[in-house]
Amino acid sequence: MARKSLKKGKKREEKSEGKEEKGKIRRKQERQIKIFLLVMFFLLVFIFAIYMFYLASVKFRYAGLEFEKVREGKLILYRTPVLPIFLRNDPRELRDIKIDSRIILKRKIGIAGNEKIIEECEDSVLSATILSIFLGKAGLQPFSATTNKSQAEKLNMSYVSCELESDYSAILFEKADVAEIEKEGNCYILKVSDCNILEVTERFIVASYAHSRGIEV
Repeated sequence: MARKSLKKGKKREEKSEGKEEKGKIRRKQERQIKIFLLVMFFLLVFIFAIYMFYLASVKFRYAGLEFEKVREGKLILYRTPVLPIFLRNDPRELRDIKIDSRIILKRKIGIAGNEKIIEECEDSVLSATILSIFLGKAGLQPFSATTNKSQAEKLNMSYVSCELESDYSAILFEKADVAEIEKEGNCYILKVSDCNILEVTERFIVASYAHSRGIEV
């Protein structure tokens, strides 16, 4: 009888030890699962934060427009579905180019370039092209012009003057020490320094769109 009691006692001890061991294993597994879930949570938060940072770096709002930064080969461009052109410069970085007056354009617009700018600045043709495309798509009527009356007669070009009252606006490119945009009579003078003609042109385009909708830039 005593032997049977001892055997039963040992079995109960073994069962108790087995349950305790299983409990330890279960608790360990539960801790591991909690740690895994916690790591996964912080990993997802980190990935989400990276994704939001990425979106903020490629998409932004400025001058009432939604812009997206895109790469075309080696070029980084800025596009918005509203404007019919791609910008080469981040429009937010052009805010230092001063504009001394609100841009309000008439339907007809003469575009006149300075000969030195055309000869010396490689982006002069590109700037005039994207400006003409923008104005045309906006429902306006851009045309090539000159402020030199004798040249206009000789080359059979349109002549524009800032002093004369007329049914057109004029956009003139001039060389200057400081890049800025000034209004003189019916002319908007895009002053170019160090051949930054593209930057001044894109500043004018974005500002003219914003001003037409009562937005300051």
